[in-house]
Amino acid sequence: NYRYLDAIAPAVARTACRFPLRVCLIAESPPSQKLVESFGCPVDFRAWSSEIETQIGQLFDIGVMPLVDDEWSRYKCGAKLLQYMAAGLPTLASPVGANAEICRPGATGFLPVTPADWQSGLESLCQDPALRDEFGTHGRRVVEEEYSVNRWAPELEHQLQRIAGKA
Repeated sequence: NYRYLDAIAPAVARTACRFPLRVCLIAESPPSQKLVESFGCPVDFRAWSSEIETQIGQLFDIGVMPLVDDEWSRYKCGAKLLQYMAAGLPTLASPVGANAEICRPGATGFLPVTPADWQSGLESLCQDPALRDEFGTHGRRVVEEEYSVNRWAPELEHQLQRIAGKA
């Protein structure tokens, strides 16, 4: 999914001129040197593992999920976005597919479209720790209330009982 980062690298680089940024990438393989250099700031690569999934809240200050608006991306789920929100992180995500439903602009994060939007969102979150905390707290609450196992397990149980003729 590194290809999605190409579109936001210039915004990251411009933001890195104003704020001390570090990009943390988690994937199965390291990024190309060209991509690393395009960010204009230090890049920390971590090999994906199930253990690292539980550390996202400690590794990141902001969760980003850029997507290209194409047919493939429109059908991607928003699992990464939900993961960031569950970890209490503010988010920046392209308003493509499920992302547009999951993110609450101005409450859990931003849905930037243009490179200028990405830069503005990054800068807003970099300069305002209270905003990061507010978005992160609200995002965590949205995941708990609308997407969690605790939210949906009773509904699943009810439907299974209904199908089995016991409800």
